[in-house]
Amino acid sequence: MGSFFDKVKNTASAVGSKVKEAGTAVGDASKTTVEKQKLKSAIHKEDDNIEKQYALIGKKYMELFATQPSPEFAEYITSIETSKETIAKLNSQLIALEDFIVCSCGAKVAKNASYCPACGSAVAVATTTAEEQPSVAPEEIVVDDAVEVEVDDSNANL
Repeated sequence: MGSFFDKVKNTASAVGSKVKEAGTAVGDASKTTVEKQKLKSAIHKEDDNIEKQYALIGKKYMELFATQPSPEFAEYITSIETSKETIAKLNSQLIALEDFIVCSCGAKVAKNASYCPACGSAVAVATTTAEEQPSVAPEEIVVDDAVEVEVDDSNANL
């Protein structure tokens, strides 16, 4: 009978050793995975920093040479300027749809407001008839330190 219990004891000991080895292997693999993820994260952070620095170099170049770029950069600068103009037009259209005007301080002000909540300037809204409105939309009209966006809807049904 002693040999039966010895066999059970030896088997249990062997199983325990195998479980311990498997646990150690899983732990080591987990540590390796965590370390790999940390390294990948650090690499990604440095890549992001490089991209940020490239963008800053480009902005600095624009500040210094936008009016007289070297020929190899002229196309890029023209594209940037075109995009800036497009953004300004789209913002004007958006403001017109939102029923706001833009104060001289740059804050959005409700068209029915008397004063700008940001700077306190008096805000007056000009009224125009359809005949007085510009034929190109959107057009900015400056009124008492405020900019009102007018949109020509007269050709909307063409």
